[in-house]
Amino acid sequence: MLTIVGLLVLGLASTGGARTISSFTRWMAYSGSWYTTTTGYHSTTTTTKPSTTTSYRSATSSTYGTTTTKPSTTTTTHGTTTTTKATTTTTERHGGEGCTPGYWRQAHHYDSWVVYMPGHDYEAVFGVDAVFTATLGQAVKLGGGGEYALARHAVAGLLNSTSAGVDYEYTTAEVIDIVQDAYASGDFEDAKDKLADENEEGCTLN
Repeated sequence: MLTIVGLLVLGLASTGGARTISSFTRWMAYSGSWYTTTTGYHSTTTTTKPSTTTSYRSATSSTYGTTTTKPSTTTTTHGTTTTTKATTTTTERHGGEGCTPGYWRQAHHYDSWVVYMPGHDYEAVFGVDAVFTATLGQAVKLGGGGEYALARHAVAGLLNSTSAGVDYEYTTAEVIDIVQDAYASGDFEDAKDKLADENEEGCTLN
């Protein structure tokens, strides 16, 4: 095969067919053959078909196209996620801890007050009509018995219930209910004793 090709090239060269050799060279390149031809006119080496390179680039472009995200898949995934129910973590109280009105009334312990502050109105917080007008900071300092004693322990119980550092027996809502029931019934002593028992369990705050 190589001998025949060589004879054809030499024959064409001897007849002065330079253009014919060039045409023959292009035909050989596109036919998928590789060769090296050296004549008096030029030297040409072809190892890769132009059509092969073009095909490769086209395939690469197609590959990039298939890597895009499918909107339908994304929508379906989001739809499934929205059906997941939210979970709620509840920290249970076991009781056995409580700080007294004496702790909460001290100004250097005001940094332990959370949710409710010393300046909040006593009647507004508990939703009652008291015989006195006072803030929580003032109510926790009141002296005397009856309604005044209840006010001291009501504020202490309220603050114990909102403190993360105190494992108090009652929730905030329960403390408020106890105080409101006392004002509704007029039995301040029983409510005061109930709250005092828990407020004197032992303070875990500094």
